[in-house]
Amino acid sequence: MEWYRRLTGRPGEVTYSAKALVGLRAVARDPAYAKKTILLWQTLSDVRPVIPEGTRERVPRDLQWVFEGSVVA
Repeated sequence: MEWYRRLTGRPGEVTYSAKALVGLRAVARDPAYAKKTILLWQTLSDVRPVIPEGTRERVPRDLQWVFEGSVVA
């Protein structure tokens, strides 16, 4: 899926990556989300990315659990 790699910088697959982009496009076109940050969380990874210093403090407490535990591929 070269088009997905060009858009996101990551490899994709035809089912879930495509569905995620369709959903992202729908949200991004909704006027309620104009000028807001939208996160597309790419989960096709088998390594834990480097988290820049200060990032964890910017994440709401209810979501900080995503920084803990091991990565399961």
